Amino acid sequence: MVDDLAHTQCCPLYSIQERVNIIMKPGTVSRRNTLQGKTKPLAGLSRPELEQELAARGIYDGNTKQDLQRLLDEETHGIQHLPALLVCTNPKTPLADLNLHKYEILPVEPLHDVSHHIENLLTELPHHLSSKEKKAMQECIASCMGTNDIKRGCDWRETHIMTTSYLQKKKLLSDKPMQALETLTEIQRILYTSNEDRDPQTILRYYITRHGIMQSCSSS
Repeated sequence: MVDDLAHTQCCPLYSIQERVNIIMKPGTVSRRNTLQGKTKPLAGLSRPELEQELAARGIYDGNTKQDLQRLLDEETHGIQHLPALLVCTNPKTPLADLNLHKYEILPVEPLHDVSHHIENLLTELPHHLSSKEKKAMQECIASCMGTNDIKRGCDWRETHIMTTSYLQKKKLLSDKPMQALETLTEIQRILYTSNEDRDPQTILRYYITRHGIMQSCSSS
């Protein structure tokens, strides 16, 4: 329900300790599997294990395995495992000992969520430009990407920011395609901004710009 702004704004944000408590809840299969060294303790549970897991969480509904899995997914809110530092050391280690007690958990994964949007935009947008604009944009992208066969999320992000900055500075694109590039840059800025600089106004701006880029792309 990520597109439902009213719903997402009402969802609780879980601290790392609260996430740990969900996985390490006494009597759960997830706790047992975690202590046995499984990195994804809720993956591939059998029906009896699902029933035990839900019962430990006070849930006794569900007739089929699919129903049980859906109920568990709703209950755990997508939380699948402990933080990597806990998994690699001792799941019972206090968070303060690992300097995790004040670490922020974002409700999104910026690089993962944005990289494919960047790839799609930089791949498709040149085909909607004039010959001169297309050549300028593709040359800039090729210069930033180099000859790497494997293009990672960080490569796409860096290429997008550098391409947008260069094309804007040299005024090589018309207004609408430039707006599409700038809008995606703004989305990244909001996603990567510090917790102290985020507020309801910023989140609303993210929501608006996220839809604005779709309109800009379609218009161009």
